[in-house]
Amino acid sequence: MTAGKIIKYSLLLLFGLLILAAVVVFIPGVQKKLLETQLAPYVSEVSVDYIAINPFSARIDELNLKQDELSVHIGHFEGQYSLFNLLLGRLKINKLVLDNTLIEDYSESETDDSPSPIPLFPGVFPYLNHGLIYDIGHLSLDAGYVSPAS
Repeated sequence: MTAGKIIKYSLLLLFGLLILAAVVVFIPGVQKKLLETQLAPYVSEVSVDYIAINPFSARIDELNLKQDELSVHIGHFEGQYSLFNLLLGRLKINKLVLDNTLIEDYSESETDDSPSPIPLFPGVFPYLNHGLIYDIGHLSLDAGYVSPAS
């Protein structure tokens, strides 16, 4: 075998392994395991019944996260989006459905007289200010928030 053929077969093998790895990552069972193992260091409890994320849509069923006195339950999340529009400076979400969601936050003290105007995720909003145009087609939210102050 010549050196050219060895390089050619090595590149084909590497390309095939990369495609196989990309395909395996999109298997829902693999995504479920990845989510649980990657979030485990950051939360005390994590469980999910079903998760399927691909480059154009996402679906998550029965996601439960718990850390100290904060508990998040998402019954059903479904999103359809267009990644190609990001190249044009537009975040296009064709469909965003969030059903049966409950956030329980018992970390706030009941004696605190100065509640924050945005009790959850105040650090998220600066990330949305990047000059993108936001386009949301279908939006359906069913969520609740429970805290000692409410």
